[in-house]
Amino acid sequence: MKTGQMFPRKTFNAEDLEAFNPDGITVVTIRELTYKTGEARNIGEAKIDYYLKCDELKKPLRLNMTSVGQIEAALGSDETDDWIGRRLGMQPMQWPVPNPKGGKSMVWVLNFYRVADDAPPSLPMQTDLTGYAGWTDGEKRRLQKMLPAGSGRSPTTGAGGGKDAAPVPMGAETAARMIVRLRERGLSWSNLEAYCKNQGRPELISGMMPADCPAELLPIAKVFYSTTPVVEKCPDIDKAVADLVAGWEPEPAAAKAEVIDKTTGEVIDTDDIPF
Repeated sequence: MKTGQMFPRKTFNAEDLEAFNPDGITVVTIRELTYKTGEARNIGEAKIDYYLKCDELKKPLRLNMTSVGQIEAALGSDETDDWIGRRLGMQPMQWPVPNPKGGKSMVWVLNFYRVADDAPPSLPMQTDLTGYAGWTDGEKRRLQKMLPAGSGRSPTTGAGGGKDAAPVPMGAETAARMIVRLRERGLSWSNLEAYCKNQGRPELISGMMPADCPAELLPIAKVFYSTTPVVEKCPDIDKAVADLVAGWEPEPAAAKAEVIDKTTGEVIDTDDIPF
Protein backbone atom coordinates (compact mmCIF):
# COMPACT_ATOMS: atom_id res chain seq x y z
CA MET A 1 0.00 0.00 0.00
CA LYS A 2 1.19 3.49 -0.87
CA THR A 3 1.20 5.95 2.04
CA GLY A 4 -1.00 8.24 -0.03
CA GLN A 5 -3.73 5.58 0.11
CA MET A 6 -3.78 5.39 3.90
CA PHE A 7 -5.89 8.49 4.53
CA PRO A 8 -8.08 9.04 1.45
CA ARG A 9 -9.89 12.34 1.07
CA LYS A 10 -13.67 12.55 1.10
CA THR A 11 -13.58 14.80 -1.97
CA PHE A 12 -12.09 14.29 -5.41
CA ASN A 13 -8.31 14.70 -5.50
CA ALA A 14 -6.77 16.44 -8.53
CA GLU A 15 -3.57 14.44 -8.01
CA ASP A 16 -5.48 11.21 -8.70
CA LEU A 17 -6.63 12.69 -12.02
CA GLU A 18 -3.03 13.62 -12.82
CA ALA A 19 -2.07 9.96 -12.35
CA PHE A 20 -5.00 8.73 -14.48
CA ASN A 21 -4.96 11.27 -17.33
CA PRO A 22 -1.93 13.61 -17.12
CA ASP A 23 -1.95 14.88 -20.72
CA GLY A 24 -5.61 15.14 -21.65
CA ILE A 25 -8.90 16.71 -20.63
CA THR A 26 -11.31 14.50 -18.70
CA VAL A 27 -14.99 15.01 -19.53
CA VAL A 28 -17.66 14.66 -16.85
CA THR A 29 -21.39 15.37 -16.60
CA ILE A 30 -22.66 17.71 -13.88
CA ARG A 31 -25.32 16.10 -11.68
CA GLU A 32 -25.88 18.70 -8.96
CA LEU A 33 -24.38 21.52 -6.95
CA THR A 34 -24.60 20.99 -3.21
CA TYR A 35 -23.21 22.57 -0.07
CA LYS A 36 -22.37 21.94 3.57
CA THR A 37 -22.49 24.45 6.39
CA GLY A 38 -19.83 24.50 9.05
CA GLU A 39 -18.71 26.41 12.09
CA ALA A 40 -17.23 29.78 11.18
CA ARG A 41 -14.31 31.41 12.95
CA ASN A 42 -16.32 34.44 14.04
CA ILE A 43 -19.70 34.48 15.79
CA GLY A 44 -22.58 35.37 13.50
CA GLU A 45 -20.81 34.36 10.32
CA ALA A 46 -21.88 31.46 8.15
CA LYS A 47 -19.31 29.09 6.70
CA ILE A 48 -20.52 27.34 3.55
CA ASP A 49 -18.53 24.89 1.46
CA TYR A 50 -19.79 24.16 -2.07
CA TYR A 51 -19.39 20.88 -3.93
CA LEU A 52 -20.03 19.72 -7.48
CA LYS A 53 -21.32 16.18 -7.97
CA CYS A 54 -20.78 14.52 -11.34
CA ASP A 55 -22.30 11.38 -12.85
CA GLU A 56 -18.92 9.84 -13.60
CA LEU A 57 -17.24 10.55 -10.24
CA LYS A 58 -18.00 8.84 -6.95
CA LYS A 59 -16.51 11.69 -4.95
CA PRO A 60 -17.69 15.31 -5.17
CA LEU A 61 -15.46 18.16 -6.34
CA ARG A 62 -14.89 20.87 -3.76
CA LEU A 63 -15.32 24.33 -5.28
CA ASN A 64 -13.74 27.70 -4.60
CA MET A 65 -14.13 31.14 -6.19
CA THR A 66 -11.61 30.37 -8.92
CA SER A 67 -13.15 27.06 -9.94
CA VAL A 68 -16.67 28.52 -9.89
CA GLY A 69 -15.47 31.33 -12.17
CA GLN A 70 -13.92 28.83 -14.58
CA ILE A 71 -17.09 26.73 -14.72
CA GLU A 72 -19.20 29.86 -15.23
CA ALA A 73 -16.98 30.83 -18.17
CA ALA A 74 -16.94 27.32 -19.61
CA LEU A 75 -20.72 26.91 -19.50
CA GLY A 76 -21.59 30.52 -20.30
CA SER A 77 -23.93 30.98 -17.34
CA ASP A 78 -23.67 32.31 -13.80
CA GLU A 79 -26.90 30.48 -12.87
CA THR A 80 -25.94 27.16 -11.32
CA ASP A 81 -29.32 25.63 -12.22
CA ASP A 82 -28.22 25.90 -15.87
CA TRP A 83 -25.17 23.75 -15.16
CA ILE A 84 -27.11 20.57 -14.41
CA GLY A 85 -26.68 17.94 -17.12
CA ARG A 86 -23.96 19.89 -18.94
CA ARG A 87 -20.63 18.36 -19.95
CA LEU A 88 -17.49 19.87 -18.47
CA GLY A 89 -13.79 19.31 -19.17
CA MET A 90 -11.25 19.25 -16.37
CA GLN A 91 -7.49 18.92 -16.18
CA PRO A 92 -5.11 18.88 -13.20
CA MET A 93 -2.36 21.44 -12.77
CA GLN A 94 0.00 22.56 -10.02
CA TRP A 95 -0.55 25.95 -8.41
CA PRO A 96 1.66 27.85 -5.95
CA VAL A 97 0.22 28.64 -2.50
CA PRO A 98 1.83 30.39 0.49
CA ASN A 99 3.69 28.07 2.84
CA PRO A 100 3.22 28.78 6.59
CA LYS A 101 6.98 28.23 6.99
CA GLY A 102 7.75 30.80 4.31
CA GLY A 103 7.94 30.71 0.54
CA LYS A 104 5.41 28.82 -1.56
CA SER A 105 4.34 25.22 -1.99
CA MET A 106 2.90 23.62 -5.10
CA VAL A 107 -0.51 21.95 -4.78
CA TRP A 108 -2.63 20.08 -7.30
CA VAL A 109 -5.80 21.86 -8.42
CA LEU A 110 -8.32 21.37 -11.21
CA ASN A 111 -8.74 23.65 -14.22
CA PHE A 112 -12.14 23.56 -15.94
CA TYR A 113 -12.80 23.97 -19.67
CA ARG A 114 -15.65 24.22 -22.12
CA VAL A 115 -16.26 21.10 -24.21
CA ALA A 116 -18.81 20.17 -26.85
CA ASP A 117 -22.27 19.36 -25.47
CA ASP A 118 -22.10 15.96 -27.16
CA ALA A 119 -18.54 15.18 -26.01
CA PRO A 120 -18.38 11.58 -24.71
CA PRO A 121 -17.70 11.24 -20.97
CA SER A 122 -14.22 10.00 -20.09
CA LEU A 123 -15.18 7.62 -17.26
CA PRO A 124 -17.83 5.06 -16.33
CA MET A 125 -20.58 6.06 -13.92
CA GLN A 126 -19.48 6.71 -10.31
CA THR A 127 -15.79 5.96 -10.84
CA ASP A 128 -13.55 6.22 -7.79
CA LEU A 129 -9.99 7.18 -8.79
CA THR A 130 -8.73 7.37 -5.21
CA GLY A 131 -5.03 6.47 -5.04
CA TYR A 132 -4.84 5.72 -8.77
CA ALA A 133 -1.05 6.08 -8.77
CA GLY A 134 -0.86 3.05 -6.46
CA TRP A 135 -3.35 0.86 -8.34
CA THR A 136 -2.13 -2.50 -9.55
CA ASP A 137 -1.82 -3.15 -13.29
CA GLY A 138 -4.84 -5.44 -13.05
CA GLU A 139 -6.99 -2.73 -11.45
CA LYS A 140 -5.97 -0.25 -14.14
CA ARG A 141 -6.74 -2.74 -16.94
CA ARG A 142 -10.20 -3.38 -15.51
CA LEU A 143 -10.96 0.33 -15.55
CA GLN A 144 -9.61 0.69 -19.10
CA LYS A 145 -12.02 -2.01 -20.30
CA MET A 146 -14.94 -0.05 -18.80
CA LEU A 147 -14.10 3.30 -20.38
CA PRO A 148 -16.90 4.71 -22.59
CA ALA A 149 -16.48 4.63 -26.35
CA GLY A 150 -14.67 7.67 -27.70
CA SER A 151 -13.20 8.65 -24.35
CA GLY A 152 -9.64 8.29 -25.62
CA ARG A 153 -9.70 11.57 -27.56
CA SER A 154 -9.70 15.17 -26.42
CA PRO A 155 -13.20 16.59 -26.94
CA THR A 156 -11.93 20.14 -27.43
CA THR A 157 -10.10 19.39 -30.68
CA GLY A 158 -11.19 15.97 -31.89
CA ALA A 159 -8.41 13.43 -32.36
CA GLY A 160 -5.09 14.13 -30.73
CA GLY A 161 -5.66 16.87 -28.15
CA GLY A 162 -3.97 16.80 -24.79
CA LYS A 163 -1.77 19.64 -23.62
CA ASP A 164 -1.01 20.56 -27.24
CA ALA A 165 -4.71 20.93 -28.08
CA ALA A 166 -5.91 24.17 -29.63
CA PRO A 167 -7.08 26.51 -26.84
CA VAL A 168 -10.78 27.28 -26.50
CA PRO A 169 -11.46 31.06 -26.76
CA MET A 170 -13.33 32.60 -23.83
CA GLY A 171 -15.78 34.45 -26.08
CA ALA A 172 -16.92 38.07 -26.20
CA GLU A 173 -19.37 38.10 -23.28
CA THR A 174 -16.99 36.40 -20.83
CA ALA A 175 -14.13 38.69 -21.89
CA ALA A 176 -16.31 41.78 -21.52
CA ARG A 177 -17.45 40.74 -18.06
CA MET A 178 -13.82 40.25 -17.05
CA ILE A 179 -12.93 43.75 -18.31
CA VAL A 180 -15.79 45.25 -16.28
CA ARG A 181 -14.37 43.59 -13.17
CA LEU A 182 -10.96 45.07 -13.97
CA ARG A 183 -12.41 48.56 -14.43
CA GLU A 184 -14.26 48.37 -11.11
CA ARG A 185 -10.83 48.11 -9.49
CA GLY A 186 -9.19 50.86 -11.54
CA LEU A 187 -7.31 48.29 -13.62
CA SER A 188 -6.98 48.04 -17.39
CA TRP A 189 -6.37 45.42 -20.04
CA SER A 190 -2.76 46.64 -20.22
CA ASN A 191 -2.35 45.96 -16.49
CA LEU A 192 -3.57 42.41 -17.00
CA GLU A 193 -1.25 41.93 -19.97
CA ALA A 194 1.72 43.12 -17.88
CA TYR A 195 0.73 40.70 -15.11
CA CYS A 196 0.56 37.77 -17.54
CA LYS A 197 4.02 38.65 -18.87
CA ASN A 198 5.38 38.73 -15.31
CA GLN A 199 3.83 35.31 -14.72
CA GLY A 200 5.50 33.93 -17.84
CA ARG A 201 2.17 33.52 -19.69
CA PRO A 202 2.19 36.24 -22.39
CA GLU A 203 0.76 33.79 -24.95
CA LEU A 204 -2.61 34.01 -23.18
CA ILE A 205 -3.18 37.67 -24.02
CA SER A 206 -0.49 39.38 -26.13
CA GLY A 207 -1.60 40.47 -29.60
CA MET A 208 -5.15 39.16 -29.24
CA MET A 209 -8.59 40.68 -29.01
CA PRO A 210 -10.15 39.96 -25.60
CA ALA A 211 -12.79 37.60 -27.01
CA ASP A 212 -10.10 35.55 -28.77
CA CYS A 213 -8.02 34.99 -25.64
CA PRO A 214 -8.13 31.39 -24.37
CA ALA A 215 -10.43 30.48 -21.49
CA GLU A 216 -7.30 29.64 -19.51
CA LEU A 217 -6.76 33.40 -19.09
CA LEU A 218 -9.86 33.78 -16.90
CA PRO A 219 -8.61 32.11 -13.68
CA ILE A 220 -5.30 33.96 -13.96
CA ALA A 221 -7.16 37.25 -14.40
CA LYS A 222 -9.30 36.51 -11.33
CA VAL A 223 -6.21 35.86 -9.24
CA PHE A 224 -4.82 39.20 -10.50
CA TYR A 225 -7.81 41.44 -9.83
CA SER A 226 -9.07 39.71 -6.68
CA THR A 227 -6.16 41.22 -4.74
CA THR A 228 -7.31 44.76 -5.60
CA PRO A 229 -10.39 46.22 -3.87
CA VAL A 230 -13.31 47.65 -5.83
CA VAL A 231 -13.03 51.43 -6.07
CA GLU A 232 -16.11 52.12 -8.21
CA LYS A 233 -18.76 49.44 -8.52
CA CYS A 234 -20.40 49.18 -11.93
CA PRO A 235 -24.10 50.14 -11.55
CA ASP A 236 -25.29 47.91 -14.39
CA ILE A 237 -22.87 45.12 -15.27
CA ASP A 238 -25.10 43.55 -17.95
CA LYS A 239 -25.38 46.88 -19.81
CA ALA A 240 -21.64 47.50 -19.54
CA VAL A 241 -20.95 44.04 -20.92
CA ALA A 242 -23.42 44.53 -23.78
CA ASP A 243 -21.84 47.90 -24.66
CA LEU A 244 -18.36 46.37 -24.79
CA VAL A 245 -19.50 43.44 -26.93
CA ALA A 246 -21.31 45.79 -29.32
CA GLY A 247 -18.17 47.88 -29.64
CA TRP A 248 -16.22 44.83 -30.79
CA GLU A 249 -18.70 44.01 -33.56
CA PRO A 250 -17.54 45.02 -37.06
CA GLU A 251 -19.30 48.04 -38.49
CA PRO A 252 -21.78 47.21 -41.25
CA ALA A 253 -20.74 48.17 -44.75
CA ALA A 254 -22.11 51.54 -45.78
CA ALA A 255 -24.99 51.31 -48.20
CA LYS A 256 -24.10 52.43 -51.70
CA ALA A 257 -25.93 55.63 -52.61
CA GLU A 258 -28.01 55.52 -55.77
CA VAL A 259 -27.25 57.96 -58.59
CA ILE A 260 -30.38 59.09 -60.46
CA ASP A 261 -30.43 60.38 -64.06
CA LYS A 262 -32.48 63.57 -63.69
CA THR A 263 -33.64 63.50 -67.29
CA THR A 264 -35.00 59.94 -67.27
CA GLY A 265 -35.42 59.17 -63.58
CA GLU A 266 -33.51 55.93 -64.01
CA VAL A 267 -30.81 54.65 -61.64
CA ILE A 268 -27.36 54.96 -63.19
CA ASP A 269 -24.98 52.00 -62.83
CA THR A 270 -21.94 53.52 -61.07
CA ASP A 271 -19.87 50.31 -60.76
CA ASP A 272 -17.56 51.48 -63.53
CA ILE A 273 -17.25 55.04 -62.28
CA PRO A 274 -13.93 55.54 -60.37
CA PHE A 275 -15.19 57.27 -57.21
